Amino acid sequence: MGARHTGGNLMKLNRVAALVAISFGIITGATAIAKETTSYVRYQQGHDVSYGVLQDGKINQLDGAPWSSGKLTGATVALDDVRLLAPADDAVSGLGT
Repeated sequence: MGARHTGGNLMKLNRVAALVAISFGIITGATAIAKETTSYVRYQQGHDVSYGVLQDGKINQLDGAPWSSGKLTGATVALDDVRLLAPADDAVSGLGT
């Protein structure tokens, strides 16, 4: 009878271990997804207004708006050297009409 009781405890431990493993997988998966998030910005440098992808304190310039399939140009600028703007101007959003 003692062996049967131990077997039951072992099954409970296996279930707990499985739940912990699943929970860990969900948490680490969510963290990996969060790390893959792209941060788009609209910025002004001098008189030029551009869109870009913010990464590690630098902006990788796009040749157009992200929603218009803007592609990376290869140009980068330091975040400290620009003025960040609202995501879209009034003409694009329809608020200025």
